[in-house]
Parts: sequence; structure tokens; C-alpha cells
Amino acid sequence: MAQDYVKGGGDITIRTERYARPPYSSATNYIYEQGGAIVCTKLAVCNKYDECTTRYDSGFFKDALDADAGDPSGTTPPVVIPRAKIAKHVCLTKYPPRSQQGD
Repeated sequence: MAQDYVKGGGDITIRTERYARPPYSSATNYIYEQGGAIVCTKLAVCNKYDECTTRYDSGFFKDALDADAGDPSGTTPPVVIPRAKIAKHVCLTKYPPRSQQGD
């Protein structure tokens, strides 16, 4: 279940987890967070020709193949997304912030 996130509720960050997928493929989870809560997850699975499929989920999502693999083969630390660039992130436009009481 997705955690609620709100306009004015603090910075939104993005971090990644990468998983190898045989043969010659990889999966990258882009995890969007606000205030320690996961807002949504983008999963991009790419083959050796850089042909990718993408899915978006509210809250946290990890494909069963990646969950079975255990720890990710690579990660990146959370990076703040500038407010002016939030609209460019499809995950955040598919699952927009709710308004705070009184907004």
C-alpha cells in the first residue's frame, strides 16, 4: 500500500536499486520517497540492446525475480528532486500528492 505524501510535505527524493537479469539484462527500481515514506516505484527492465519496458506502481514494488535474487547488485543514495522538475517524473504525475488539510 502506498504511503500518503502531500504538497508541502517536504522534499521528494529518488534512489535506485539495480538487479542483474540473465541473460544480458538488468532491472532498475527507481524509488521515490517523501519524509521516509515510499511514494511510488518505477521499474525499468532493459535488455542488452537498451530496449526497455517500464511499469509504475504506487508505493513500493519489487518484481519476484528481483526479490528472489536477494540484495541489489548496485544502489544509489537518495537525491532531492527539484520542485521545478517533479512534473517530468511520470511516477509522480501518475500518483500526485494529495493536498494537506486547509490547502
